[in-house]
Amino acid sequence: MRSCIAVVLVTVLCCGFCLADAPKLDKGVRIEANGAPIDIEIGHLVPDAVDFNGDGRKDLVVGQFKEGCIRLYLNEGTDAAPVFKEGKPLEAAGQVIKLDAG
Repeated sequence: MRSCIAVVLVTVLCCGFCLADAPKLDKGVRIEANGAPIDIEIGHLVPDAVDFNGDGRKDLVVGQFKEGCIRLYLNEGTDAAPVFKEGKPLEAAGQVIKLDAG
């Protein structure tokens, strides 16, 4: 019985330390393009910030679950205060790039 209590006590103490060190996340924000929140038809988005066009500013590339579409939002602001243009599907050789789910 004492060993069970000791195990429970150690577990509670360890969990307390783990939770105390857990990262604290800020509240989420909606990212805007053309002055309106980016709204995608279906969830499961995969965003990435990368200087896509080589202008020194990070653009937003968003993979979308529905139809495997990849959209590019070019940044006309700065990295600290981005201003994204309307998103356009990525293309290669004139064809929209799509990645199948699964």
